[in-house]
Amino acid sequence: GRYEEAKEVYEESISIQEGVYGTRGHGDVAASLHGLANVLDSLGSYEEAKEVYKESISIKEGVYGTREHGDVAASLHGLANVLEHLGRYEEAKEVYEESISTQERVYGLREHGSVASSLHGLANVLVRLDRYEEAERAFREVLAIEERAFGSRRTPASILTLVVLAELLVQQQRPHDALPLAQDGWDGALEHNSLLDAVQAGPVYVATLAMTGQEEEARQVLATVVRLLQQLPEDHPVRVSVERQIGLRQ
Repeated sequence: GRYEEAKEVYEESISIQEGVYGTRGHGDVAASLHGLANVLDSLGSYEEAKEVYKESISIKEGVYGTREHGDVAASLHGLANVLEHLGRYEEAKEVYEESISTQERVYGLREHGSVASSLHGLANVLVRLDRYEEAERAFREVLAIEERAFGSRRTPASILTLVVLAELLVQQQRPHDALPLAQDGWDGALEHNSLLDAVQAGPVYVATLAMTGQEEEARQVLATVVRLLQQLPEDHPVRVSVERQIGLRQ
């Protein structure tokens, strides 16, 4: 989380690499630019991150002689993420789609972790664009890829996807469809002793239980969420967010 320091180190690395190679158009420079863009994204410097990702992509294209490369796809994913943060959802959608299609051609299959990651980003953008059916299909495809990869969808890799998809279905007044997803997210978090996942999955599970008439179970899960939250520092951003969500703080 020491992003300012990381930014300075990446910038120093890029400067040294330029001096050593005598050019900015080198794969190592592109890799450092990608890292710098990721840090800038974390710092909220989205416009700057966007330009750095674009430069990294351009250099990689020149180095590899093609846009069809996993490293290019990775930077496309990063660029799409930044565009999403900037609220430029249509552009983000197009870049996520290019990243996905590039990864499919590079890896020779769609069932790949990197594809799943970009599909998850695409699904988030589709939600922002109110294209809920497409978003649901994308989230369900992510879950299918993750389940085949890990043998279960109740794994740390899938909990966020389960929770976000359940939330989407709850918003569409489809609690019965959301319930098995929310339950798997909650159970998976508890099975893997993932505190942060549990306190974020719990409120969604509570909502689906309440909406399907299982009020006693909802109260029990909510009580567990409250106990788990107390294990986090009072000013922890996840605790603050969840406590606001469930009405424990303003």
